[in-house]
Amino acid sequence: MVWVVSVIKMKDEEIIPKILESAEYDDLIALRKLLDDYKPNLNCEVVIGQEYDLDEYDEIPLLFYLIMYRVSLEAILLMLNAGMDLNVTNSEGLSVVDLAIKFHRVDILELCKAKGT
Repeated sequence: MVWVVSVIKMKDEEIIPKILESAEYDDLIALRKLLDDYKPNLNCEVVIGQEYDLDEYDEIPLLFYLIMYRVSLEAILLMLNAGMDLNVTNSEGLSVVDLAIKFHRVDILELCKAKGT
C-alpha cells in the first residue's frame, strides 16, 4: 500500500503569528525553520490594538512591530535575509530610522547606517 501525504502550506495570516511568537521569545531556530518552510510575505502589516477590543485597530509594518517590541537584532536580521524590507514606511510616512530613534534602538540605527538607509 502506498501512503499519500499531503502538506498544506499555511497562509501568511496563519504563519505570521507563529513568526511573531518565535521572534518575541528569541527562538531563532524555530524562526529560521518557519521562514525556510513557509517563505511568508514579511512585508505585511500587523494589526495591533485588537487585544484591547478597541473600535479601531492600528496596522503597522511587521518591522515596526519588531522594533517596538524589542525583538532581538538577530531575529530581525533573519527576517531581513528572508525578504523583509528595511526601507519600509508606515501610513504616516515614518521610516525605520524614525521608529528606531523613538524606541531607542541603537542596534537598528547602526544596521540602517551600515545598509545605507
